[in-house]
Amino acid sequence: MVPKKGASPHLYVSRAQLARALRILNAFFLALEERGQSVSWPKEEGAPLTLGVDGETIEFCLLEVINSLPHVLTAAEEKDRWMAPKWDYRLSGKLQFRINNLPHFMGPIRRTWSDGKLQRLEDCIGDFVVGLKVGAAAIKRNRQETEERHRQWEEERRREEEERQAAEEEKRKAEFVVDLVQNWEEAARLRRFVTALRESVSQLDLSDDAKRDIQQVMDWTNQYADSLDPLCDLPQSVSEFVRPEDAYPWLKS
Repeated sequence: MVPKKGASPHLYVSRAQLARALRILNAFFLALEERGQSVSWPKEEGAPLTLGVDGETIEFCLLEVINSLPHVLTAAEEKDRWMAPKWDYRLSGKLQFRINNLPHFMGPIRRTWSDGKLQRLEDCIGDFVVGLKVGAAAIKRNRQETEERHRQWEEERRREEEERQAAEEEKRKAEFVVDLVQNWEEAARLRRFVTALRESVSQLDLSDDAKRDIQQVMDWTNQYADSLDPLCDLPQSVSEFVRPEDAYPWLKS
């Protein structure tokens, strides 16, 4: 049966089994109340009914077992076998309690209690309540293990990020120092050029205008060499090496 409005994912039975299923649920809820356990069914449409057991939330259902039988082909289906279903499904009239949110791979934890040849589900309510406590313990352990794995993952991610940042910082410093050396060497080369140029001018018979032109070249070259030479503004060079965020404010964000 499917409700016309909302949902009751905790109850999957046929009309023929509905009255019995409701009686079982009533007895089950009373047994929970006697043991101080809680039942929660939020008003939001589609919200599942859940059980609060030892601080853990348990999702469960009471359902009617459906049997699957090999499908027997009809005369019409014999002509198109590939269109025929493989199984036929039949309501069994047997009811079953099931815990829906038990974690997988948690060992031999019981998940279902059903009608059997000798037992009735009504007689399994006490065992089911005990089973809920076992299930709650498994859910708690799985949650704690999941949280621990997440914590370890976060710690590993944080460590990897620190290592990555440290490696990037070492690379930045190495590249920065290499640039300083290259600029220092280039400044020295430019100054040697100016010195050589001055010596050449002193040995040539040049007009005053030519000397002034050459002097402009030497003056500009010296200024350019000073702009490259990190030793001309050593505090600034060292500050950028030690505190790059002062030179590049976007690194602070």
